[in-house]
Amino acid sequence: MLFSGMPNWAPALQLIGLILGVAVAVPMTTASAEVVFTEVSGESLPIHERANQLLLTAGAAVGDCDRDGWTDIYFPAQLEHALYRNRGDGSFEDFTEQSQLAFLAQQDFFAGRGAAFGDIDNDGDLDLFVTGYAQARHWLFVNDGACRFTEEAARRGVQVDSVALGRSVSFGDYDLDGYLDLFVTEVWSPAFAPPIQPPVSHLFRNRGAAAPGYFEDVTLAAGVAIDRVVGTQPGIFPFTPRFVDFDRDGLPDLAIASDFGQSRLFWNTGLGTFIDGTASARVGTDEYGMGAVTADFDGDGWLDWFVSSIYLGSGQRGSGNRLYRYAGGRRFEDVTDLAGVRDGMWGWGVAALDYDNDGDQDLALANGVVPGDADEYAAREFGPIDLTPFFSDPARFWRNRGDGRFEEIAVEVGFFDRGAGQGLVAFDYDRDGDLDLLLTHDHGVLPLFFRNDGGNANAWLQIALRGVRSNRHGIGALVALVPTSGRPQVQEVSASSTYLAQNGEGVLHFGLGVATSVELIEIRWPSGAIQRQRQIEANQRITLVEPTECNLEDGGTCVDTPTATETPTPRPTATATLPQATATPTAIPVSCAGDCSRDNLVTIDEILRMVRIALELAGVEDCRAGDFNSDGRVTIDEILAAVRNALFGCPANR
Repeated sequence: MLFSGMPNWAPALQLIGLILGVAVAVPMTTASAEVVFTEVSGESLPIHERANQLLLTAGAAVGDCDRDGWTDIYFPAQLEHALYRNRGDGSFEDFTEQSQLAFLAQQDFFAGRGAAFGDIDNDGDLDLFVTGYAQARHWLFVNDGACRFTEEAARRGVQVDSVALGRSVSFGDYDLDGYLDLFVTEVWSPAFAPPIQPPVSHLFRNRGAAAPGYFEDVTLAAGVAIDRVVGTQPGIFPFTPRFVDFDRDGLPDLAIASDFGQSRLFWNTGLGTFIDGTASARVGTDEYGMGAVTADFDGDGWLDWFVSSIYLGSGQRGSGNRLYRYAGGRRFEDVTDLAGVRDGMWGWGVAALDYDNDGDQDLALANGVVPGDADEYAAREFGPIDLTPFFSDPARFWRNRGDGRFEEIAVEVGFFDRGAGQGLVAFDYDRDGDLDLLLTHDHGVLPLFFRNDGGNANAWLQIALRGVRSNRHGIGALVALVPTSGRPQVQEVSASSTYLAQNGEGVLHFGLGVATSVELIEIRWPSGAIQRQRQIEANQRITLVEPTECNLEDGGTCVDTPTATETPTPRPTATATLPQATATPTAIPVSCAGDCSRDNLVTIDEILRMVRIALELAGVEDCRAGDFNSDGRVTIDEILAAVRNALFGCPANR
């Protein structure tokens, strides 16, 4: 659909085309720039000073735990913690002692694995969940607002304490009550432990306004127990869960990347339960799913699912990664080969990021395996096999070409790792407008920290949200953006893992190419509110607050709210605790026109949405109606114009 010749309509109609999944013909041009990652962990991250003390376990979580506007980093370890506070000058300081995490590790046998930040009680600060390394004894560290923690897993109902092995944890508000729930993956095999009482892996529901930050295990009741999923090995092997709204019905679904053919996709029913839609969705073909990320890789306005796996290069098993493109109607298509992202060797953590700020999502992959870690399983799966090459397999970095295909350029951009990489997370630690990368390892090997020294040659915009009806950081909100040049983009605010590592800061990063500003931002909040913001200058981070007054019965459209630009503070200080938010669960409308569900049918609700959009565009100075282009077919924008003018008449007659 081409909307040229209608400049006043362009932002709204680009969003309509984006949400419909119809390509909008807007060429993307970018300024040429040499983009190079520089490995700076030695100079920026003083973790090397504790190299002889820390036995790192590959987990990591990034988030602003002291609310000073700068992103901090946490690493779990065996018998230790490591928390590094961002100074705001491009460097970090060891804050483990001050955070009380060092003291807490001494009080209990601590061996953490995966980690995630999330505001469990809606008090405005990020709390910290850590999974057990050698057993599923999990920890929940509650933040006092100044990056100081107390451990309350047992008290709040999430300790578990079984012989299963903890893996990744993800936060998301699946029941839309305004409070973050969590899903934690655990691995069990008869090869290392006796049978245990199910479930293995847990969905914990936040009790919400009645008891903020306290949880109940609803795994069985919600229908997401995976104990009976049959794979190619005896046992239960989920690695990476993600809360994500694939079908755009406003309800966070649950996608789980699992080893040995056990990956699963659960659709949210909106009734507190899920249904297994793996087979009908045509996903789960990744034989050895490990890491995962969700993003709109092809720019059609719908979120896709990338799952890392093992690539052997031949045979029926070990066929590599999967890129599942959402095709509508709760179905995906496998575009792995078309995209050129199958071969990651022994893949683990993965990150989606626009590293060069050109407006599309690129891919980075951590990979490798330590000899001895997987020999027994590999022998049962593949027969005699030499795992030595997988220990030193090079990390992958795929640049998105913008046409559905990727090219591998890890060497060119300076992204390297020839060890056993595990976790991977992208974030802008130095607030310079481009995304940096943190890559972690198991077995005590120190992380690699890559500073992006070229991505901000193009323009960018970062968006942070503050929920009022919704959870405080807007986790699960869907944000669509139309720049002044280049194609529209869609991103979802996520606090989900990519395998052991997680970004919980809740900040979206949009590359804008050569655009100098953004014409329109549309936010669909978890509460159901639709908020629009217009004419935003590029190259800044803004915070948008959820509107307090919305007529949700009229489609959830809200008035614009003022935009506040965050100002970095070089030396952080603690801030007061924000007042607790209240939540109002509601059905979530979608700002969409036409076949919103992509099921090849237009329902009454979808027609009503079109009328609502036409009403909102009533002031547009355009008198045309009917087949504008005389091409024998009527497009969505022509229908909207006809409805608007039928209701209000042409501008000249008003």
